[in-house]
Amino acid sequence: MDGNILVDGPKTVARDALGLWGWFVDRYDGLFDCRVGSDNITFSHNIVGNHHKSMLFGGSRNNEAVDVGKMRFTLFGNSIIASESRSPMMRHGTFYLVNNMYTQESTQLPLYNETNPSPPKSPAVNMTSWPVPYAPNWLYNMGIDNFATVLVAGNVFSQAGLYPSDETRIFNFATIKNITKPARMCIPASLPASETKHLKKLADTESILNGKVIDLKRVAEERYNYHVGRGDVIAGGLELGCEKSRFKEQKMPQSFKNGREVAEYIKREAGQVGKHKP
Repeated sequence: MDGNILVDGPKTVARDALGLWGWFVDRYDGLFDCRVGSDNITFSHNIVGNHHKSMLFGGSRNNEAVDVGKMRFTLFGNSIIASESRSPMMRHGTFYLVNNMYTQESTQLPLYNETNPSPPKSPAVNMTSWPVPYAPNWLYNMGIDNFATVLVAGNVFSQAGLYPSDETRIFNFATIKNITKPARMCIPASLPASETKHLKKLADTESILNGKVIDLKRVAEERYNYHVGRGDVIAGGLELGCEKSRFKEQKMPQSFKNGREVAEYIKREAGQVGKHKP
């Protein structure tokens, strides 16, 4: 799946009123979803944007039996713009997210900070006060679920708005509750070279947030601890490391020295020529 533009339109589409108890419904679900034993899929040089739930890789827990052992994905060189969630959501498979760019408008307070890592659950939202005109609500970029094996390397995060430095919404681990099948993450740039030498060039390019290097291993740990404090997930459900037995070298179309080169490449190559923005 290469070189496409997948968007709702020039703006994120608002939820529609159901007319029942003040609830609203999102009539636009996944832009690109893969389930039920999908395998060997490369998603590259695409533009995904202005959408709520953009990409789901792996179905519900009922699909685990047909997903496990398959669901192998590579995401490379994509531009993900104003995607509110699932960019992607990953379940039951192996996923390499390498050299992609996330562009967001951050309008809400960060979910937590160093002095308040585990705040109580937020009160229920009063749907009758849904904003008009609709204001997109960025929830998270990468969602990771039970039995997902995920490598994240050389991605670019470009954030503007009221809280451009918000790191708390890069990852989401809201449903990991099976300690016998933990999620596993490899963030090679955050580990010593001695632990990632088997990954070669995948470990060379660091991820950046607004032009500055970001330690995504630390960010992932903090977000997971936030969910543990809320009771959303169980302690020990996330393993961070780049074990050779689980994370193999994968050849990518191109390698980069730094995040600036990644951003320039994506602006030039993603989607149709001259149409980087949705």
